[in-house]
Amino acid sequence: MIYVFSRDLSSRRMLPAVESLQWREKYCGVGSFSVTAGDTDQNAAILQKGKILHYQGYDGIIQQISVADGKITANGSSLAALLNQRALYNAVTITEVESGLYGAWTSNRRNSDVAAAAASGLSETVEAATYEGGQIGNMVEEICAQCGLGYRVRLDIPNNRKTFEIYKGRDLTNPADPASVVFSTAKNTLSGLEIDDDGSEYANVAVVRGADRDEKKVLVVVGTAAGAERVELDVDATSLTMQDEQPIYNDDGEQTGTQPAETLSEYKERLKAEGLKQLQEHIARTSFNATVSSRDYGKKCRLGDIVTCYSKKHGIQLAARVSEVSYTIDRKKETLEVVLGDAKITAKELIRLWQK
Repeated sequence: MIYVFSRDLSSRRMLPAVESLQWREKYCGVGSFSVTAGDTDQNAAILQKGKILHYQGYDGIIQQISVADGKITANGSSLAALLNQRALYNAVTITEVESGLYGAWTSNRRNSDVAAAAASGLSETVEAATYEGGQIGNMVEEICAQCGLGYRVRLDIPNNRKTFEIYKGRDLTNPADPASVVFSTAKNTLSGLEIDDDGSEYANVAVVRGADRDEKKVLVVVGTAAGAERVELDVDATSLTMQDEQPIYNDDGEQTGTQPAETLSEYKERLKAEGLKQLQEHIARTSFNATVSSRDYGKKCRLGDIVTCYSKKHGIQLAARVSEVSYTIDRKKETLEVVLGDAKITAKELIRLWQK
């Protein structure tokens, strides 16, 4: 069943006679969907921009409507896209990920109809960095990707609201755990395995160069690796200048105060954030593509869980995250595709056990 809600959740309609549906949901990122139905008066009234689709526990917002050949098609994104409807006006420093991101959203929410969930006690942290400017959703995705967390915006139908949640997939790779999940080529639950290691651009320490108001060099080092394991990346951040005193305006454009000039310590935090961002582009990468059996999804594993993939033929064992699920429905059948990893996964998410 596909249900369509008004933006304020005050009304709900079931969408009848769907001709096709494609829904792609991501663990850490914004998903997408496309639904096609006959161009009837009823469907035209139901499928409108800004309305919310609900299917199989996933929620999305309609962003574009097209009509052609007697059919109406609604395209949109998962509700996580709503986080990018707010800019990061107020600077935030993030260390504890869950509480920090909820606080960042709350302080920049400005009457959004999305509320932050109550903290669930996730312990993940990142190296302290100050963020300012840009879209909040992009910051959430960047930080969650650093520490293996997922995020979503879900309908809380009983309480008539939308909730921004940060969550963590389960680790189902411990063979001693009865709940562990293994996808294997020998059991025909894993196919299309493609692996390509690439460490040519790897770096684990960023040396970030900035400049103060007197154009004197400011140096910040991000990362703690030492000795032979240390691989440095030079980051020229001299284009990031120290911010002078700035007026503060409210939503009506009225000046309400003054933002003090940026201190040297605050500037170094911005340089540190830039270093972290650049290191994300220089991790050891392994291209990993595979198709797994969909019959176990929802029963043994869910979006965000980490599972084991084993191939005796290639002598490898991989721990990979269920990073995406894609549903496709047409008049003939319904199919589900489970995607492991992102197209590229980091060294933290990849375990290689070469068989003797």
